[in-house]
Amino acid sequence: MTYYLSGDAFVTSCLVVQTLKWFPKTNKKGEDYLGGRTAQDFVSYINEKTGTHRTVGGGFTESAGRILEFDNLITKFLATDPSNRKDIVSEAEQLQGTSSVTAHQNKEMIKHYINYMKKIAEGATDYVEKEINRLQKLVESTATNIKHKAGMYKRINILKLFRTTTS
Repeated sequence: MTYYLSGDAFVTSCLVVQTLKWFPKTNKKGEDYLGGRTAQDFVSYINEKTGTHRTVGGGFTESAGRILEFDNLITKFLATDPSNRKDIVSEAEQLQGTSSVTAHQNKEMIKHYINYMKKIAEGATDYVEKEINRLQKLVESTATNIKHKAGMYKRINILKLFRTTTS
């Protein structure tokens, strides 16, 4: 509290500072949040603490749903001659069972990576765009529940990786 003289009386000025705390399962006393106070600061902090990929407003970042090891396989898959892409699909199926990806927070997306590679390897040249459009329509539908929409956004993020060279 600060006191200062104004005319004949002392006036007090009080600075209010709110303390925000994060309460992880392992710390019942909580951790002080010392970051900025913008919406982006809060969302970034929560994403960091929870491993999520949200944006201000509740959307998803472009990395939501993605797994680096499979992203790297997509790059290799797209650079491979189409007649040899089934070898990369086999590699993805082998990677599916390894501990580095089975413990990943997005492990439920693995089946989509592999499914998309198989479709493209089988020659479905327009599959990526059609599937992105189909999922986008479902996301925009009021009939689709929120939990399913989250998975669809993640699948769109994965499909976009195929878009760069297959269109």
